[in-house]
Amino acid sequence: MKIGDKLYKEFLVLDKHSAKNMGSGDLEVLSSPCLVAFMEETSRDLLAKNLDTKLTSVGSHISLDHLTASKIGTNIKVEVELRNIEKEKIFYFEILALDGEKIVGKAKHTRVLVNKEKFIERL
Repeated sequence: MKIGDKLYKEFLVLDKHSAKNMGSGDLEVLSSPCLVAFMEETSRDLLAKNLDTKLTSVGSHISLDHLTASKIGTNIKVEVELRNIEKEKIFYFEILALDGEKIVGKAKHTRVLVNKEKFIERL
């Protein structure tokens, strides 16, 4: 992994992603919790491409600006870029979510590498 690495993924907004269904609002629009999940999944996938099978990453921080609503049936494109690496195990991302040319949300996200087995043993 190197600073500047990117990954793009598309997500179809389904009924199950709505604010009404998630309990975060009353409307049939993309919920903030699901937007965060789309962003975290894309960040995880970028890191996973280069990890030993004993390792995974866990989200440790996200700061989201959910800027516009998106209807059910909309395709959301998530663009993740690795912006910094600390101690070879802490990864900082900048993320955009787009509906066509419209910015739906932007975020800063941090993920930390962990050994899967050791992580679960500590719980």
